[in-house]
Amino acid sequence: MAGDRVTRTHHRCMRLGADVDGVDEIATGLDRLGDSISSIRVELRQRLERTDWHGPDRVAFGERMTRDLRCFDDVLSTLSRMGDDLRHQAAQQRTASFAVASDRSATCDAVAMAADRAGEQLLTCETVGDGRLVVVEGDLTRARHVAVFVPGAGTTLWNADGPLGAARRLQVAATARRRGEVAVVMWLGYDAPTSLTDPGHLDQVLSDRRARTGATEMRRFLASMPIRTDAAVTLVGHSYGSLVAARAAHRSPSVDRVVVVGSPGVGADTVDELDLRAGTAVFAGANRADPVARSGWFSTPPTDDHFGATVFVTEGAWSNPLRAHSSYFDRDSPSLEAIASIVVGETPARR
Repeated sequence: MAGDRVTRTHHRCMRLGADVDGVDEIATGLDRLGDSISSIRVELRQRLERTDWHGPDRVAFGERMTRDLRCFDDVLSTLSRMGDDLRHQAAQQRTASFAVASDRSATCDAVAMAADRAGEQLLTCETVGDGRLVVVEGDLTRARHVAVFVPGAGTTLWNADGPLGAARRLQVAATARRRGEVAVVMWLGYDAPTSLTDPGHLDQVLSDRRARTGATEMRRFLASMPIRTDAAVTLVGHSYGSLVAARAAHRSPSVDRVVVVGSPGVGADTVDELDLRAGTAVFAGANRADPVARSGWFSTPPTDDHFGATVFVTEGAWSNPLRAHSSYFDRDSPSLEAIASIVVGETPARR
């Protein structure tokens, strides 16, 4: 009876996922509005500084503009605070939806129920370690285009709403391009490192040990994936997940394309060093304000010209580093559209 209560509780919370995504989208909208206002503020100041206008009127106007720009700053501060509050509420809801119960096995029962209601296929759910979760968006056995999405640091079974939402949006965006049926697999088949915001476990994030283990597990999954013989397979890795995806693609006969976004490096300085099967295409994207993508923790950033990947357009205008790193799969974003085009075999808009 207690187990039944736990299952119903988890299921009820998980059905709020769409609402949580909506809260995140509002926060994203506030961020974009703030970025736009910030750009206007900078442009106004630069135009004033470039003008040849002199005299007392110029001084008075400059003082008035300085006062007005302080109003801009107040608005930007308010928007940032509102966005942070909304994201905090969404994070609390996601934590509640995957809260660890005393009977941990009930969590997978809830995940199975939620996946069934959402029309998703649950391939794997295990509570070992930080959990294992493999969910398919679309029909894997019929799809002409298959994407396997690997999330990065901080992802566990109990906070996987974010990566699941990203997989759903990618499947919808790719399907909308009408290039054949598309399936997207959200693959959490490894213990990802603890979040970057946990300074006590930075050693996990700065080591490739978990990526090596994850790549081994992913190669096993790819070899057993029930797909059409003519299906094109794209590995999509975000953040630390890009290191997993790149290692898993090593000489893989089933991988046609590799996409990495917000990558701290993939353990190679050039595409050739990845030692991929001949003909495997590599694509990379990174927002300019993304500190992880510029870190070079695991060798040359894949977006560097020297690396040799096809670099595609992303949003690139975020002033908030955390948002810059987490926004690649936002609905209707240039990065999501670019990745969707790659999944169905199109050429994305290049940087």
